[in-house]
Amino acid sequence: MNKKAALIVLCLVSLVLVILSFLTLWASSPENGGEIVIFTSGNPIGLYILTALFLLASTVWYLIYRTQNRR
Repeated sequence: MNKKAALIVLCLVSLVLVILSFLTLWASSPENGGEIVIFTSGNPIGLYILTALFLLASTVWYLIYRTQNRR
């Protein structure tokens, strides 16, 4: 797998994790009445940390990729 394809996959995984994090926040709000109880059972802090790590990794990888391919 080349570097560009790996960067695209990393960004897509980050996007999916961000969407899951927002769904977790939305489902845990009191206005929704716990409509997604199965998904939000437990502590979602691990999901937030994983999302932050993937976003950080994809940003760093993109910046490295961009500086190496500036010709």
